[in-house]
Amino acid sequence: MLYDPFLRKDSFADKPWYDEFTIFFAIGVCRAEDKDVKDIREALARFLYATRTIPDYNKPGTVLIAGDGTIDADEMEIYIAKRIRGE
Repeated sequence: MLYDPFLRKDSFADKPWYDEFTIFFAIGVCRAEDKDVKDIREALARFLYATRTIPDYNKPGTVLIAGDGTIDADEMEIYIAKRIRGE
């Protein structure tokens, strides 16, 4: 997939996962339905964002955060705490 410098976030406004997509841009974290994770990750990759995933055991879905691969729950807590503190 090639990077397109003229691609806009609202190009995906017709997608059912658009709200989660824009939340990721705002705070670097979002929760997506399992069926939408692949599409969201591909859309974010078009903006050169790599994502990491972690299953959300409290609610249905998957949490996407910036980075590569998959993380465990302890790493997720540390990541969120740092984001809240602005680190």
